[in-house]
Amino acid sequence: MNWILVGLVLMSVSCSTQTTRNNIYSEPDPKKPLVDDKYSLTADRKKMEELRKDIPQEKKTENDELAQSLAYFAEVKKSPSEIRSQFDKALRKKRETMDKDITKERDTFSKAEKKKRDDFLKSQAAAKEQFGKGKHSREERTDFFKEIDAKRSEYFSDERERRGDFESDIRDKRKNFEDYAREKNNEFNQDYRAYLRKYDEMKKEEREKEKSKESSRHHTGGPSNHGSVAPFVSSDVSDLDREVEEARKKAGSSLAPGE
Repeated sequence: MNWILVGLVLMSVSCSTQTTRNNIYSEPDPKKPLVDDKYSLTADRKKMEELRKDIPQEKKTENDELAQSLAYFAEVKKSPSEIRSQFDKALRKKRETMDKDITKERDTFSKAEKKKRDDFLKSQAAAKEQFGKGKHSREERTDFFKEIDAKRSEYFSDERERRGDFESDIRDKRKNFEDYAREKNNEFNQDYRAYLRKYDEMKKEEREKEKSKESSRHHTGGPSNHGSVAPFVSSDVSDLDREVEEARKKAGSSLAPGE
């Protein structure tokens, strides 16, 4: 029974310690979406329009690229390779945006971490200097430096935990985005395969129609053939008749050999 009580006490202390931690990078939020709307390929349109009010036109165009490429599935026009290229480009831009944001977030965190550390070390140096100006017993000096070392150890332990929380948060963001991107890519591939079949059928119909037209022209003949042959034959015959008629009208004789 005593061991059970000891275990309950330890669990209570552990839970209390976890709930009172103040050095974590970010509080967990169960309602937080897997991927922020900024990196979403299919964010809520109404909310996006509110966010887009102050966005430059060039950026709006970039954000609309994916919606435009997905709209191509509704009507078979663009080549499959072009649609695939546009989807990959839109996804790549979202990943680049996240990479830039993470780099900026890490720089901000590191600068704040360095400033906080420098301030702490300066405060410790000032405390030591102030303590050194007075006369103290060996016991007082021992207690003072023991307290200084304890504060230093506690500070750097908290700093490591906070840095660990930060890096863990960054890894989660990256993993969540890659999971999301993989899911959207799978969804795109399903629609893409269906579109590819429709596109192949459309091209096949176009080839059949063109083949039918070529066959029809081959059997019926083109109007240009009749228009070019008939006048040529008629012109030659008329000219020959005129020449013969003029020779016959020559006075005093009939046609002589060679005329």
